[in-house]
Amino acid sequence: AAAIAMDIDAAGLPFLQNLTPPAGSKTVEELQEVAAACGDLPFILKGIMTVRGAEKAAAAGAKAIVVSNHGGRVLDQCPATAEVLPEIARAVGKDLTVLVDGGVRSGLDVFKALALGADGVLIGRPFVVAAYGGGIGRMKETCGAALGLFMLAGLETGSVLPHDPEGQKKTYALVQELAKEFIKRNGALRCADLLDLPKAPTPESPNPDADGRYYFLPCNRKVQIAAEIWCEYLDKLRA
Repeated sequence: AAAIAMDIDAAGLPFLQNLTPPAGSKTVEELQEVAAACGDLPFILKGIMTVRGAEKAAAAGAKAIVVSNHGGRVLDQCPATAEVLPEIARAVGKDLTVLVDGGVRSGLDVFKALALGADGVLIGRPFVVAAYGGGIGRMKETCGAALGLFMLAGLETGSVLPHDPEGQKKTYALVQELAKEFIKRNGALRCADLLDLPKAPTPESPNPDADGRYYFLPCNRKVQIAAEIWCEYLDKLRA
């Protein structure tokens, strides 16, 4: 499924306001224009930290919100998302899909977020740790569908923290198992190999064929295969 999201939790940063065109805070009316421009695609607002903000998001036409403080890096002394999530979910949960991020490091943290009222969570750091910890090479060159598998592996083992070497070994073993199966079914892990590109392009010298290859070889099938691999793994656990 596709959606269009806008990150509003850093709108006050000076360097964003100095861009051309400048980025900055938006009124409800301005956000309504953005939502309308999305057409049939759901509009998501990320960076909601108050009930009032969530109500404004609903008034603007958002279909979902992300309760997020941008990792706590934008505003000093801001509360944790877990502190504000329950009241936001109670206020708008019947009208909007409520997502949350921030500090999600294991499956237990996911359950906590769901218990506090979230419909789902966004995950960043475990995704990166699982990818690098799995020894699958440079993450930016790896197929996103495969990275999703490795992220799930980190959540399943619940062991993506640096002070847990035994847990890291479990995650590493599971990532390697999933990576081998992904390669078996798709032929490779690297996007460049999957798309038959000669070498992963650098920002300084983009490969002129890349856009065309992505157009004719969409990643939907890779995501479907990754989902099948994960479901089969879960079935083995239940057996």
